[in-house]
Amino acid sequence: FYAFYRAPRPVPTAPPALEIARLTYSGDTDGPLEISHNGKFVAYGRDSWGAHRNRTIWLKQLATDSDIQLVALGLDQSPGMAFSPDDSSIYFVRENLGADIGDLYEIPTFGGTPRKVLTGISGSPSLSPDGQRVAFVRYHPGETSLWTTSLNGSGERMLVSYKDPASFDSSPAWSPDGKTLAIAIQNPKVYLATIPAEGGPIYPVPGETWEEVDDVITWLPDSRNLIVVGILQGPHETDQIYEVSVDGGKVRQITNDFSYYGGARASGDGKTLVAKQLQYFVTIQLSPHG
Repeated sequence: FYAFYRAPRPVPTAPPALEIARLTYSGDTDGPLEISHNGKFVAYGRDSWGAHRNRTIWLKQLATDSDIQLVALGLDQSPGMAFSPDDSSIYFVRENLGADIGDLYEIPTFGGTPRKVLTGISGSPSLSPDGQRVAFVRYHPGETSLWTTSLNGSGERMLVSYKDPASFDSSPAWSPDGKTLAIAIQNPKVYLATIPAEGGPIYPVPGETWEEVDDVITWLPDSRNLIVVGILQGPHETDQIYEVSVDGGKVRQITNDFSYYGGARASGDGKTLVAKQLQYFVTIQLSPHG
């Protein structure tokens, strides 16, 4: 099943005791996930099966544990979304089933008619702290590139591009000061890196390399630390949540269990984390011989 988890305060150097709360019970929470900057709302995707498959985007108010449906996607998919800096709207990417590239839409946080903003976006969008620009990955056959553009479509700029087999292993994350983007790169190993938002050289984050990194990276507010979900190189088997220092590469493991995690996001003050959790349950049954 999938669940969302909350932490009561920012992640400090010493491991804190986490307060964990399960937020969904439907079992179909398979899709994008985001928490508002004020920590009051969670937007999430569902993938439901009935007579027909139906993907939808929902909004949960944490204080009242109430949910409203925002968007019905049908068979289309959404790889990611983001709240505007003032939490008044939600930006989400919509792709045709099986497509690697889609369009960016904006919808009021409490519902309304989605408005197409940009085209040609892959993965999860990352809004700049001032809400004026968006960073994203764009996939083309044999090539993957990192772009920034204004939300009105002007000033589109390609920062870096890789030819296969090298590629980006995550969507970008904009730093709190708006100057830097963090992203995971596979070339050939998977590692974290930063790049100036206005363009420039790529700076690999020192330290650990990874078996894999989840599509979503989150930059903790007022810090040089990232929240990363993935599998480190070595004796690790499941996707766990880590805090990673961009400057020194120091890694601190936040979760340590047999669950698989994904889509970890942080509120604007860093006091609340949300993530998807997948657990497998195995039973052993004994029957009498004969």
